Amino acid sequence: MPLQFQPLTPKEFFASCNKDYAESKISELEEFKEKVAQYLESLEKHKGQNEKAIVANVLAPFLQGLGFHTQAAFKQKGNSEIDLALLKDSQVEILIEAKTQKNKTEMFSAENPNCKALHECILYYLRERENNTRLKYILITDFYQFYLFRAKEFERYFYKNKKIQDAYKSLNKKDLLENQKDFYAELAKILSKEFQGNLEGDLFNTSLQGTHFDLRNDKHFKQSYAILNKEFLHDEFHRDSNALNPKFYYELLHILGLKEIETKGKILIQIDETQKNSFAKHIADKLKNNNKPSDFETTMSHIIVWLNRILFLKLIEANLLHFNDFDKNLQFLTSTKITSFSILAHLFFEVLARDYAERKQDKGFNFLPYLNSSLFIRDEKEICDLNALDDTLEILPFATTQTEYKKGKSVRFLTYLFDFLECFDFGKSQDSNLSHKLINSSVLGAMFEKLNGYQEGSFYTPNFITSYMCKESLQKIVLDRFNTAFSWSAKDLESLRKQIDRNFDKESKFKKLLESIRICDPSVGSGHFLVSALNEMIAIYHKLGLLGFGYKDLQIKDDEIHLTTKEGEKFAYKRLQDSNHTIQIALFTLKKSIIENNLFGVDINPNSCNIARLRLWIELLKNAYYLNFSKDKDSKIHKLQTLPNIDINIKCGNSLISYMGIDDKLLLNTTEQIKRYQKLEVDYFNGFYQDKDKMIKDINRVKQDLLNQHFETKFKEQLEKLAKECEKYSKSYGDYAKDSLEEHYKFIKNHISISGLFAPNLDDEMQNKAQKALQTLKNEHDKIFNLSKNFEWRIEFSKLLNAGLTKEQITHNNKQKQKGDFKDLYKDESGKFLGFDLVIGNPPYIKEVDNKRLFDGTKRLRTYQDKMDIWYHFVGLGFDIVKNQGIVTFIATQNWTTNTGAKNLRNVILKESQILNLVDFGSYMCFDSASIQTMIMEFQKLDSTPQNYQIHYARIDSKKPTDKHRDTILARETFEDNIYLTPTITPLQMLDKPLTFSDSKQAEVLNKILENGKIFLKEDEVAQGIVPAIDKAFILNNISDFSKEEMRFIKTYYTGLQQKYYIEKTDKFLIYMSAKNYQQDNLDGLPNLKQHFEPYKEILQKAKIQYKTPHKPYFFLHREREERFFIEGNEKIISQVRCEIPTFVYTKENFYGSRALFFIQTSRFDMKFLTGLFNSKLIAFWLKYKGKIQGNLYKIEKEPLLNIPIPKITKSNQKIVDRIITLVDEILNLKAKDSTFDTSALESEIDKLVYKLYNLNENEINIIEDK
Repeated sequence: MPLQFQPLTPKEFFASCNKDYAESKISELEEFKEKVAQYLESLEKHKGQNEKAIVANVLAPFLQGLGFHTQAAFKQKGNSEIDLALLKDSQVEILIEAKTQKNKTEMFSAENPNCKALHECILYYLRERENNTRLKYILITDFYQFYLFRAKEFERYFYKNKKIQDAYKSLNKKDLLENQKDFYAELAKILSKEFQGNLEGDLFNTSLQGTHFDLRNDKHFKQSYAILNKEFLHDEFHRDSNALNPKFYYELLHILGLKEIETKGKILIQIDETQKNSFAKHIADKLKNNNKPSDFETTMSHIIVWLNRILFLKLIEANLLHFNDFDKNLQFLTSTKITSFSILAHLFFEVLARDYAERKQDKGFNFLPYLNSSLFIRDEKEICDLNALDDTLEILPFATTQTEYKKGKSVRFLTYLFDFLECFDFGKSQDSNLSHKLINSSVLGAMFEKLNGYQEGSFYTPNFITSYMCKESLQKIVLDRFNTAFSWSAKDLESLRKQIDRNFDKESKFKKLLESIRICDPSVGSGHFLVSALNEMIAIYHKLGLLGFGYKDLQIKDDEIHLTTKEGEKFAYKRLQDSNHTIQIALFTLKKSIIENNLFGVDINPNSCNIARLRLWIELLKNAYYLNFSKDKDSKIHKLQTLPNIDINIKCGNSLISYMGIDDKLLLNTTEQIKRYQKLEVDYFNGFYQDKDKMIKDINRVKQDLLNQHFETKFKEQLEKLAKECEKYSKSYGDYAKDSLEEHYKFIKNHISISGLFAPNLDDEMQNKAQKALQTLKNEHDKIFNLSKNFEWRIEFSKLLNAGLTKEQITHNNKQKQKGDFKDLYKDESGKFLGFDLVIGNPPYIKEVDNKRLFDGTKRLRTYQDKMDIWYHFVGLGFDIVKNQGIVTFIATQNWTTNTGAKNLRNVILKESQILNLVDFGSYMCFDSASIQTMIMEFQKLDSTPQNYQIHYARIDSKKPTDKHRDTILARETFEDNIYLTPTITPLQMLDKPLTFSDSKQAEVLNKILENGKIFLKEDEVAQGIVPAIDKAFILNNISDFSKEEMRFIKTYYTGLQQKYYIEKTDKFLIYMSAKNYQQDNLDGLPNLKQHFEPYKEILQKAKIQYKTPHKPYFFLHREREERFFIEGNEKIISQVRCEIPTFVYTKENFYGSRALFFIQTSRFDMKFLTGLFNSKLIAFWLKYKGKIQGNLYKIEKEPLLNIPIPKITKSNQKIVDRIITLVDEILNLKAKDSTFDTSALESEIDKLVYKLYNLNENEINIIEDK
């Protein structure tokens, strides 16, 4: 059959290219419409011109206007010339062949596929394909109609066809085909015969597939916009439903009276002082007028709690609309219904906080479901009454408001807020095509994280991170759990599913096994990791066939469940729809079970805990179902299943500080206490109580009893002394004020008692004394217990405690004892901490140097050392609270592998775990709001250190990484500049050393370099550059105002190096003053310097105190270093700390440098020889794998310099060394005449000589040069 064209629908075509793009929603069409209209108008003006001219004057400018980098008449070898090429990073990615409408016989169409336009495209493709694997698409156009083909289609159809390849080779050799015309004729013959490309085994896909659109056809408009889009054609599109919507976020900040500021690389939130009237200022004023704290933190806590409620209600509103065929009568959060703060307070506290029977006056909201009162009970921090706010408060609209308000005209706050929210789709629209207007739970999560991090500059962990980490770890844990429990050997979930299907009579046991998996995020933030873990657990139930209801397919995308029913339809729950009601109940019940049994989180920030709980509530809300399902008299009230009390699993506290050890024994009636504790928490979670406050007190009392028992043993002497003090109090004051003591002071309560029949009568003076005495007792108590900032992992989660032997185990033990068998007995481990299966998260990244107070109380931890980051402690904590064989996985900064301040962390990891997986993102920034280079790390806790093992290590090595690099490295797919290694780890040999990774071949070369380089630089031969602190006070650009005497203290100053070997001139100068060159404590004799320093005097004095050198005069440098490294006449080598390639320069001139440089000075080697050696490819290779890398930059600090192996100079290699010195001299001389002179040939000769110095063979050299 001759060549045929199979036109695909846009949806089919997009799905074949990028499924996410196919499912994305079109936005911003108007601008494209205008550009198309201009294009068609220009085409009409130029239609008389030839193809080449129209391409250059009309088509290329049109595509440039759409953001493409175009090149008309792109030259290839031979006489080939692509009409138009679209390039990215100087590489052709899209080929375009154009024909005028007059040239219809050569133009491609469904009726005329075997045409010259296609023949030309095939040739251009074959030629470009020889050295370019980045081709994405081929376009054929008559300037109105466009036919689009995937490059992969050309590959499978033409490139892999033997006859076409033979014809192409013949053209290149010119043996049978003399020119392109002959080649096209030969192609026409091949395509007109029985042609199926290279389609063996592809029986149902034998036509050339592509898609088509016409710019004159309005029906093709959305399709043409979607195709002529950089994100699509250059494959740049990545769906991220979690991305913060800037139009929503920034206007919402404005409405709340807030704004973002950037400080020290962090984005923080503060009150917007540019707004004369604002919501934030209004709250602060109300607090102040009522003599209550009105600081920013108090104001923000009110904004966050009220906003949480409102946005949660927007999602409830969206659900009610979905469930009820988009009945607009169910909309209740509108400016016409919420007209005052008192109505909003009524909605919160009189409707949603109360069960149906307790609701009194109906102001139009009593139809709303009662879900759970917790969110709508007044928070203890909610000291400003919502009713007290002024309904008349007016603010100015945002400059680029999404509403229809006019700029400069004030509008009522409440009206503006609810009208603004109505501009966005919270999932209520039936078929919204405006993706930029969609605000789903993930987008809200990103916004909550930003608002909540107003002080620390928190950033939201994107879905591609949370989903990947949960999937990688949970699948390992599930496989291990099932294989261990049933003695199976399943390698993946697919093989595990087969085992389960063969043993489905044990379904309940399988589900119990999944229920027993415990997952914890110890820095839970907005709860995104727990949401991803929830969805991954659902995916695992699906993959193992354990969901328990009928359906066709289930997928998790962007933290959303996409379920296809048995009928092949997208699952959507509607009221009064029987089949989907059953599924909705099943999904809600499963989610609730996972949240109750599997998910746990802790955070020091109460707002974070509230938001994490809210996120999990929202996940449940998606599958909330009607209780009044059938039509009845009560059907106007929308009774939905209530939501559980999630606060039992998401707790507030400082994860890093605990006074009870994980292995500390619990005392007294442990089994009974634990079982009662577990029942109380189960009942609380499910709402099985009459009095919620009493239930919370009962739970806290059990925990306090466990804690007190522990401390009574641990601090026996101190408590005996405190008991005596309590006895003295009782004798003097009886049991006065005893009942006012909180549960925390139970020890004091138990030891204050009335001696005799009657309590003493206390007058006012005695009562005052009693109060003071009681406070003294409390202070003494707190010195012992000191529990104000702790989080006791040992007892905080009842499900993590062993409740003793089960009835079955007790029965088994009794039977064994009766038989006289005392070996095969279950051990009673009542009260033992069971440990989590998975500890996961994105801990805070805060360096000790930036916030020393944060590290108070953590210096006793085994991960502590100077110059560390707080997240290191979370790894140590992870190993404490995870069970043996459990997994600890975090995303954090990637420099821990080589950072000096992370030595203790590395040792803990090496001794206590096995590294499973490291994914280094290099220069790819995972977080939109933070320029932080990160790594995913996955460890398995072990009770003994293994001798050696292999790990999976992956790194993005591209200087300009894209989302494609990220996606492929997470999928472990081959892609340019992605590195995959399986290095061997020998833990005990790596202690106290940086962790570097290389494959076996690279490791062999590194070992050989070390064998031949036995000498190293010494500590006193290397120094860092100068640290002025504060830089702007000491660095000058103009020195004309200073006297000759003052110029003694002003030095030429360098902050970086431009190239290897040679120093280029600098225009900066440094005031270099220290105790070594200036003995006065004032600048009276140096008036111009004194005048210069005057504006900085106060800040410099504070800096001296901050850096603990208050004795230094303010005008002295913070760290001046030894001046011998800088002065003229002394030979010195200077190296750049951060550089793309190791950069070393040689000089004898004055050279004072900043902290961004290191200085080398030694008499043990010829300094020019060292300059040549250190600039060589061999040393660059060494530093790449044995030094420090940050992103895609070398980080050459003191430690890497001291570890460079230098060969011993002997008679046998002296000539090589002399030749290197000569070549370095030549380079320096040439650069002195012209700093831009190309010395690459001389540098290449040095490289060859260095290889000889280390005795490397050709294969080893090729490894270094990556050949």
